[in-house]
Amino acid sequence: MSINDSLPQLRFEIAEVAKILRISRATLYQRIRDRRIAIHKDGRRTFVTSTELLRYVNSADTVRQI
Repeated sequence: MSINDSLPQLRFEIAEVAKILRISRATLYQRIRDRRIAIHKDGRRTFVTSTELLRYVNSADTVRQI
């Protein structure tokens, strides 16, 4: 068992977030531009923290109107 197996994933790359949310990368980038999802940069790489992802999923922004 490695240390990575015992730690939860703390940040996700853009492609991972889009897949988790079941939206396109373009839609995800639009939500980032609209400041609905906060990001963190590490050099040229862009990440969304697990805390931010949970905040967004639990926010009113993600509730679909029927």
